Amino acid sequence: MTDGKAGLPLDALLKRAGIPHAEDAGTAHIGAVVNDSRKGSSSSLFVAIPGFAMDGHDFLPAAVAAGCPAVIVERMPEVALPVPAILVLNARRAFALLNAALYGNPSHEMTVVGITGTDGKSTVTNMIRTIWDACGIPAASFTTIGHTVHGTFTPNAGHVTTQEADVLQKELREARSSGCTHVALETSSHALALDRVYGIAYRAAVFTRITSEHLELHGTREAYREAKGLLLTYAHENGGFGVLNRDDPFSYPYLSSLTAGRNVSYTTEDSPEAEYRATGIRHSHDSLEATFHLPQLTEHAAFAHLRGTFNIENALAALAVTVELGADPHTAIRALAAMEAVAGRMEHITTRMGIEIVIDFAHTEASLRKVLTDLRASTGGDIWVVFGSAGERDAAKRLPMGRVAGELADHVILANEDPRREDPSAILNDIASGVKTVTPPPKELRIIEDRTEAIRHALRNASPGDAVLLAGKGHEATITIGQNNLPWNEKEITLGLLKELDPLPPDHESG
Repeated sequence: MTDGKAGLPLDALLKRAGIPHAEDAGTAHIGAVVNDSRKGSSSSLFVAIPGFAMDGHDFLPAAVAAGCPAVIVERMPEVALPVPAILVLNARRAFALLNAALYGNPSHEMTVVGITGTDGKSTVTNMIRTIWDACGIPAASFTTIGHTVHGTFTPNAGHVTTQEADVLQKELREARSSGCTHVALETSSHALALDRVYGIAYRAAVFTRITSEHLELHGTREAYREAKGLLLTYAHENGGFGVLNRDDPFSYPYLSSLTAGRNVSYTTEDSPEAEYRATGIRHSHDSLEATFHLPQLTEHAAFAHLRGTFNIENALAALAVTVELGADPHTAIRALAAMEAVAGRMEHITTRMGIEIVIDFAHTEASLRKVLTDLRASTGGDIWVVFGSAGERDAAKRLPMGRVAGELADHVILANEDPRREDPSAILNDIASGVKTVTPPPKELRIIEDRTEAIRHALRNASPGDAVLLAGKGHEATITIGQNNLPWNEKEITLGLLKELDPLPPDHESG
């Protein structure tokens, strides 16, 4: 284990990580395992990882020049190095195992629950920690939004859900050293496919609904689902269990037959085979309630702050895993009923003029449909939606998202959402092409690249009784345009625009 000063001799680190090596690998002191030669030092072990744009093997000379006393490679360099080169079959996995070993394999000392799926991961992760907190279990949660350890929240400044193994293992060790016995870890398909979480001793794998995302990495929906399935394999290999969404026709049959390990399931469609069920779901813009049927009890709950019928699915997933791990079911349900809304997830603002504003991270066809469907059921007036799609990412989802918006919203305002180095107008026109397939068309389709101006347009023109959905950014603290990460806070910008358009404050803010 290392705290930045302590470390391990190289041969001891390799042995602890289970990496075969020659007896003469050396005993150099290793205080860090890095995959960036610029972080190399006399106490750093460099791992050469073949990447998509660059190959770490090309930087072996730079790592040696930086002082690295040894390197890990997938292929031996053509020119012999003056330091030991240790050959492995998979450098990404070696990087994960070495960092876990360096920090004393913290996941082996805690109950780690992984949460994956397309939408709802952050909410379910926070729900799990909320239940553990209510049960007096020292817990941490790691999400796209940020990390919470013993009630102390640290925002996630970047757009990465699950950190690289060197950062993640250090954070897990810090959580364990602070006294945490349980961790809820949001686990992305990137982290699974790229082995960032390889070697973590998951005790349970929780699945929200799997639809389609990140096809720029995975290629197909089936490959995306397969990457998600690795989490279940890891949990079963560690003697743990899976929590599966029985209402998900794309993932449930695949996951339930993936391995011979134990699974439990949940449903909002009253499938009698599911161990965890919810019935009598009722919702409006200011209420959400349901009756939960757990193996140990049946109990009705009215949520004080959470909105959106999909949050009943999220609650079931959190209840299933925590109760299966020993949490008191009554305490768990009460904790969720009182839970504050997660930042950027169905955050509501009601203006003095009676316009309902919803800020949500919805950034896929499925999540946008869920939120708009709920708003359509609870809104008497028009529905406005402001959204875009990330550049240099899954372009295939743009047209379907536009089609959903055209079907369910009255006014569609397309705006920047992290275009990165891609042409913003091309992205938004891709989405607009989906809107234009809808018959009859929405009352309004407008492209306003500047997101602030797009929100201003919706707020200025909405009428009492209307709902305005701001989708896609949610909690994120930056918006990426070109290569610039510009400061962004959707809620603060919205509240500022409301003050500008109507100097009197909103009557009520929830979330």
